[in-house]
Amino acid sequence: MYCQEPENTLKSLQHGISLFDGIEFDIRMTSDNQLVIH
Repeated sequence: MYCQEPENTLKSLQHGISLFDGIEFDIRMTSDNQLVIH
């Protein structure tokens, strides 16, 4: 059964990794040097 996790969450990344050989996502750094996945 297909289940879609909330977008842009660690849970969605883990779900994607469990289903496929690879996933693609964008990373950017904020002005206070924090990484953001979107």
